[in-house]
Amino acid sequence: MVSLGKKMGRLFLLAGMTLCLMQAGAGAAAYVATEKPVYSPGEAIVVIFKDFPATQSGWITVVPSSANPEQYGQWWPLREQAGGTLIFDGLPAGEYEVRGFFDGKSNPQSIKTPLQVQVKASFSIVREAKPALPVVSVKETENLSAQEAHLARLINQYRRDNGLGAIPVSRTLTRVARLHVRDLDQYQPQNATDSRGLPGNLHSWSDKGNWTSVIYTADHQYAAAMWNKPREISNQIYLGNGFEIAFGTQGHQATPESALAAWLDSPGHKAVIMESGDWQDKHWPAMGVAVYGGYAVVWFGDTEDPVGYYSL
Repeated sequence: MVSLGKKMGRLFLLAGMTLCLMQAGAGAAAYVATEKPVYSPGEAIVVIFKDFPATQSGWITVVPSSANPEQYGQWWPLREQAGGTLIFDGLPAGEYEVRGFFDGKSNPQSIKTPLQVQVKASFSIVREAKPALPVVSVKETENLSAQEAHLARLINQYRRDNGLGAIPVSRTLTRVARLHVRDLDQYQPQNATDSRGLPGNLHSWSDKGNWTSVIYTADHQYAAAMWNKPREISNQIYLGNGFEIAFGTQGHQATPESALAAWLDSPGHKAVIMESGDWQDKHWPAMGVAVYGGYAVVWFGDTEDPVGYYSL
């Protein structure tokens, strides 16, 4: 095998990965993909894999799309892991592939003959012509921030105090939440108007990211666009709907305490948290949390997250 000059580098198994490993089902096709189709230069690359044969010889690498099968870049041995999540270091702009192998030896440096790529997926790293959002760092991807963890604990403690169970903190929904609070803080799409001239609110998304812009209005005309955001941003890895509660004001610092207090003071927002009224049958299996600048948001998902969950 031929190295492309990339040593193993800084890779992480996400915290709690052993809880989300999957056994390959009979006849199931192996699958590998990046969490999203487009990254910024230097941004951590999140790779999801599942249904790999649970053998000692599996490994995954990230290489330029033009690389030959015998070439490898950053790589990770799977050691009988049939599925899970990996984080690779960010790379320069270009076209790339994540490639999975399940035969030969687990260390590509010791393989002398080319192997067939069993499964692969393409992604891009581009320099945006428009201003970029603040990058979610490797450290943030690996762990919840102190404020995020505090917000999740406050919500779950309130639920427990009122007879409900805790909601697991989803990696995918937290990524959606992090992107949204940064968008709200930097570009303020909530201050725009839609094509009818109606004002947007905190469920709006700007046109500055790799997602579909939406100016969310009080009549819920664009509700489907919000529900779809987890699917869109995860590149269809998360297949459920997402429902958001949001808090904040430009120029102020949002805190977990102020956000939760405001939501509990609003019957509509409290109903989402407490699964009451129109939300009584949801039994939320996942939520994502983020606090940034003047804003805090929580995304509630109606299906489990195949990428996994953070530990609190």
